[in-house]
This record gives sequence, C-alpha cells and structure tokens, in this order.
Amino acid sequence: MGFACVGTKPVGSLITSFADLNPSNPGNFTFGAGLPGGTFSYQSGQLTLTATPELALNIKGIVSTSDGFGFFFDDCTDASAYTGVSFTIKGYAGPSGSLDFRIQTNANTVPNSANMRGSCIVPAGMTNTYALCHGATSAIPVAATATVVSVNFSSLTGGAPNLTVSGKDIIGLEWAFTWSNGTPYDADVTIDDVQFTQP
Repeated sequence: MGFACVGTKPVGSLITSFADLNPSNPGNFTFGAGLPGGTFSYQSGQLTLTATPELALNIKGIVSTSDGFGFFFDDCTDASAYTGVSFTIKGYAGPSGSLDFRIQTNANTVPNSANMRGSCIVPAGMTNTYALCHGATSAIPVAATATVVSVNFSSLTGGAPNLTVSGKDIIGLEWAFTWSNGTPYDADVTIDDVQFTQP
C-alpha cells in the first residue's frame, strides 16, 4: 500500500540555513526555520554531522562503502513553483571531487508505514529495492573554497520509476559520496544555505 503526497507548499524559498539545529537521535539534528525536517546519514557511526560555529553543517568521516547524508522533510512538499535547489558547499568529497545530489520524491520511495510516505510499490519480500525505487540524481562538484551550486529539477535524471523530478512531491534531499568498492578515503564537507531556487 502506498501513501499519497499531502503536497504542503513551502512558505518561502528557504529550506534551512542551519541557524536552529537541535540535536535529535545520536549524530543527527532537526530544524524548523525554513522547511521543517531533520538530517540523516546512510551508515550509522561512519559519518559525523556537526553544527559549525558559522551556522553550517559539517559532514566528516571515512567513506568505506556506499555512504552519504541528507535531509528529510516533515511533510511531503509541493515545490513545483520553484525551479530547483541551491546550496553552498565546500571541502573534500574524495578522489572524484564530486557528490551525487539526489531529490527524494514520494513517487520514487518505497512505502514506509511509520512515516506514512512513499508510493513506489515493490514485490512482497523484496529487500534490495534500489533497482525499482530510487531518486533522480545529478553529479555536483565540491571544491576547497565555498561555492554556490544550483541544481534545476529538470537536470536530475535516472530516477525510478519516475526518471525526472517535477518538484510536486519532495520528501527529502541527499548527497551521496562516490564509492566503487575501492580504497576507503577521508571525506570532509561543509554545506550551508539550502534553498529552493526561484523561476
């Protein structure tokens, strides 16, 4: 059984500036100024998320498997009045010098009864659901100096079952480190001022 998107409209373009981070479960935060939600990382204990004195979010750790971080939104959000997402990012993202930025949508997410979201149906008993349900993505560069990166919804591709992003059913954002079963590496990335971009 899938869950429909409530389609909450953002009150403004700001998603989070990390000015009101509150500790949540170990290693993660919640935020409410902007689009209420919280942070997550893929592998518990591998990446450390820290609020910096400059009111940004630092992500640091050793990447030794498929790993990344992101935000969940409290409500499934209709941001189709905007054209994409922008953020400031700097640091070291590994040998590739880039991260895969993904927008999580309700349509491309496996149903989650606890959070009442997701409408991508998979066969009963299937545990590895990535082939059928995953977010559209775009590679973004990460430099040592802070850079504003803008990603249009229209530039995100490769999602399943929906290949692209309309902005109508966003439930989160994520940044994935590059991993190809190679040598583990240290990563240290800082992100700030995440917002929807205006048409």
